[in-house]
Amino acid sequence: EYCIDASHVFSTGHSFGGYFTNRLGCSRASVLRAIAPVAGGPPWGGTGACSEGVAAWIAHGENDGTVDFTQGQASCELWTANAHCDQTTVATTPSPCVAYEGCDAGMPVHWCVHQDDHNWPSFAAEGIWAFFSAL
Repeated sequence: EYCIDASHVFSTGHSFGGYFTNRLGCSRASVLRAIAPVAGGPPWGGTGACSEGVAAWIAHGENDGTVDFTQGQASCELWTANAHCDQTTVATTPSPCVAYEGCDAGMPVHWCVHQDDHNWPSFAAEGIWAFFSAL
């Protein structure tokens, strides 16, 4: 019923919404162009169903007191592995984000570590929009 470009469907979410966004990336990689989980972790129920990759912009507070930082790291590791990225990074905008090098074509992965605890970081909206728009 709606005029939607099916090649540009995205998901973002914060906290539990970040977990859900990661789950959608695993379960619906063929539908989603990219995801942007913020303060979430890898999908519950295991990562075995995550055989495909999607472009991913991931942010997590290093000092997050609600969702442990290791959960964000696990999310980043999942998407860099699925996109076959190198472990080398380069600074990208917005600061403090980095982009992984060597990822599969069309599957960039950006990782943004910040110090805003479990809050939505001030740079996230701009960063996510720029990331999605570039795809």
